[in-house]
Amino acid sequence: MLAIGAFASLLLVGTVGYMALERLSLFDALYLTVTTVSTVGYGDVVAKTNAGRLFTIVLILFGVGS
Repeated sequence: MLAIGAFASLLLVGTVGYMALERLSLFDALYLTVTTVSTVGYGDVVAKTNAGRLFTIVLILFGVGS
């Protein structure tokens, strides 16, 4: 149960973070979060700002680490 909560929190923080930093829509931010955390990284929606790229690095570390 703890793992599910941690994963849901990661998706929430990632989605909100991309919406704020990259000005993405809810769907695009969720899509980017899922592709980042799953390490698929399709590349069609990407972080464009340095802040967004740094956020992506942190999201990958937390996603893979969890």
